Amino acid sequence: MAKPFDRIPREVALLQPDGPRYVMVRDSRTASAIAEQANSSRRYLELGDESGLTRLRGRRVRISGVSYALFLTPDQLDRLAYGGELHYELYRRE
Repeated sequence: MAKPFDRIPREVALLQPDGPRYVMVRDSRTASAIAEQANSSRRYLELGDESGLTRLRGRRVRISGVSYALFLTPDQLDRLAYGGELHYELYRRE
């Protein structure tokens, strides 16, 4: 039977104001939230569409007891893109 989420650990890139940071997440809900952040950021940078970023405002993920904001401003994303910080893979592969 399908479950609403899994508890499979995976290492993913979480965007922060200083660039991507690889973190180990322990469930699919957190991984999905981080993937939504990556997709929204990419959509903003490629198309100028801020709607996905707006949906992330106020949302956070908790990883190993630390709370991280998912929302980045357009200015923060523009700075990261200009500095070449956004060339990364969402999932780290061994």
